[in-house]
Amino acid sequence: MPRDDDQERAGEDGRSNAREPKKAWGSSGLMKHIRVAAKLILLFLALAIALIILTVMIIVAAGIAYGIATVVSGSTPHMNDVRSMADGFGFLVISTVLQDGILVIIPLLFLVVIDKKRLLPDEPAGKAISRSARWFAGGMLLNAVALVVCYGLIMATGASSVEVNGFSAYLPMTLAISVAGTLILSISAGIGEEVFFRKYIQGYLKDEYNVAIALVVTSILFTTIHIPFGLHGQDMWWPVYVSSIFVASLVLGYLYVVTGSIWAPIGFHFFQDVIGFNFPVVGDTVPGVSPLLLFSRGSDLVLFNVNLGDRVNLFDLFICLAILAGLYLYDKRRQNASINSRNMV
Repeated sequence: MPRDDDQERAGEDGRSNAREPKKAWGSSGLMKHIRVAAKLILLFLALAIALIILTVMIIVAAGIAYGIATVVSGSTPHMNDVRSMADGFGFLVISTVLQDGILVIIPLLFLVVIDKKRLLPDEPAGKAISRSARWFAGGMLLNAVALVVCYGLIMATGASSVEVNGFSAYLPMTLAISVAGTLILSISAGIGEEVFFRKYIQGYLKDEYNVAIALVVTSILFTTIHIPFGLHGQDMWWPVYVSSIFVASLVLGYLYVVTGSIWAPIGFHFFQDVIGFNFPVVGDTVPGVSPLLLFSRGSDLVLFNVNLGDRVNLFDLFICLAILAGLYLYDKRRQNASINSRNMV
């Protein structure tokens, strides 16, 4: 199967470089753990500094815009107008794209400056673009199938119902702007997060340890970052909600392992966000978004007076587990076929 440039040189199964990861035992193993942890801390520290600088730049830019508006209008803009601008969908799109840009720039700098790796693939640009486009489409298709199953379960079980039909609730131009902004947000988040978590962190941990450790640790980091960003009306610490994020991250990571292309998880992530913004299952949505369909929040799952999450989260979890199992079986079948072909030579 086609692979990214770094995995083209990784071997037939795309799991390890020419050298096998050393066993982490004894003092040398401890030093290795410290070195890996230090590098990840440095990565997140660089990310935090870059985001702080970006935030300051946005505040300064907003202050300049406020001053220009004051001069042009001849009066001081009302604070409600300033707040509405800061809460607006356009501001959200711009700030998110800039933040996701940093998620791409920081790991690429680490790859070039610290890891001394080359970024350009060995194959011709046209072939690389064509291959990436196919994997991107494949990732979207896989997510589309999963979402059809999820929404089918929602409708069949009555776990949630449509509260707002955007086609009748909003003007066509409003919907068009919302969809356009959502597409920008989704491709930005898909590229930024997958490059940061899958391409760099998972790739680095795979080289240092193995695929299993890389998948689990990366998914823990991914889940930790995403917990505070749960949609409104949803408790961020619900066990089923947290578990669904973790398993979804495993799916994204394993999709990268199986395909060897970062564009497969980017496509999966992109399509998930497109639907998540415009067909939200949870009762509230992102401010400024005009969803085509707005679903009510699913009923809660309570066990021993403990709220585990809602039924829709449970559907998400089971579907992601099914995809993960399918990827695993496919991967094992591919490995066995590769071993058999080598034995026949």
